Amino acid sequence: MSKKPFLKTFKETNTVDKETGEIIDTKTHKFIYNEEKDFYMAFSNMVRQLNGLTLPEEKVLRWILSNLKFNSNRISTGMGEKQIIAKDMGMGLSSVSNSIVGLTKKEVLYKGEDSTKRDATYYVNPHYYWKGDLKERSRVLRVVLELGLTATATKVK
Repeated sequence: MSKKPFLKTFKETNTVDKETGEIIDTKTHKFIYNEEKDFYMAFSNMVRQLNGLTLPEEKVLRWILSNLKFNSNRISTGMGEKQIIAKDMGMGLSSVSNSIVGLTKKEVLYKGEDSTKRDATYYVNPHYYWKGDLKERSRVLRVVLELGLTATATKVK
């Protein structure tokens, strides 16, 4: 069960009257603390991979990374999602489609076995990016390595 973020005190500042020693004012500084271990990581070997991406591929990848499903690296790319990507990133629909194909050929994305022509499911290669906890990434990465997944890979369960 995930816990909700909460405010945590990290510093209190007191204003003291120099003559009487009386505390006149107290300021409490807080920050939002989230105990969840969920985060998004880009691994250093992705820097090398980015050098080979076109500008449209980089734009689509940025959108995908910010919209990944937690602990699965999964993204659906049906017509509706492609239109949203195109609008959000200032691109044409065909550029989005071509970029997804390019990212798949470069093995940044893997196409899921449950994909159809109208509604494709893709998984971001966990070697490069991961959104979730490290334990689940290790499990998924083990499956990827054992199956030797390529750009036309099967679904990672």
